[in-house]
Amino acid sequence: MGQGSSEGDGIGFFLIELKKRERMERGRYAMITIDEILAILQDGKWHDIEEIKAQSGASERVTEIALSFLQKYGFIERDTGEHRVRAEKLYMNFVKDIAGLNAQTSEVPLSP
Repeated sequence: MGQGSSEGDGIGFFLIELKKRERMERGRYAMITIDEILAILQDGKWHDIEEIKAQSGASERVTEIALSFLQKYGFIERDTGEHRVRAEKLYMNFVKDIAGLNAQTSEVPLSP
């Protein structure tokens, strides 16, 4: 056996790279789901978890993971008895403040 990698090592490397890409894709999919859920909840009303799952197009597992993340970090509150969620008031205030800031900065003329 000389230097270099054998054919088996190449397949192993390929499989490792494939796994890395799959994890990245899952991460991107989870972020898209989180964005979609937050967009649904921006009205501040309670939303049924089944409705969120249907509107986001995510599986039950991905929806649950995304909702758990959002709850853990204070973006949403959950009514587990009713199986529904809504955006936390603090998050809603943040969104309104950002929207107001964007409106203010779009009115400022750019200097030549």
